[in-house]
Amino acid sequence: MPDARAGQDGFAALTTAPGAPGTVPAPVFTRAEDPKIYAGTAGYPGALAGVTGDAVLRQQRVAGISVYPAQYRPDTRQLTVYESLRVSIALVIRHPPSALRQAPSPGRTRRCCGRDC
Repeated sequence: MPDARAGQDGFAALTTAPGAPGTVPAPVFTRAEDPKIYAGTAGYPGALAGVTGDAVLRQQRVAGISVYPAQYRPDTRQLTVYESLRVSIALVIRHPPSALRQAPSPGRTRRCCGRDC
C-alpha cells in the first residue's frame, strides 16, 4: 500500500514497496561523449545564442531563440559561465509584409477604413 510522508520541503512524497503493482522503475541515465566535441579545442557550444525555430502565429512571424550561458573547452577542461550576455537580433525582410497576410477568399474583398484591402 502506498505511503505518503511529508519531506523536509513540506511536500508529501509517495512511495511504494519495490516490485509492488503500479511501481515505476527508476530511470537509467547514460552519458555518451561525442568524440567530435571532446577531441576538439573550440568551446562548445560555438555560438552562445541562436535562432532555434521559426513559425507564423496568428499571421505574425515569430522566432525561437536559445541562449547558452555556459561554454566548455574540452582541451583545457574549462567551463566558462557567462553572468550576462547581450544578444542582438537583426530583422532581414526577404518578402514584402503583404506577402505574410492571408489573402481573402476569391470573389470577396475585405473593407477596412472605408477602402478595399
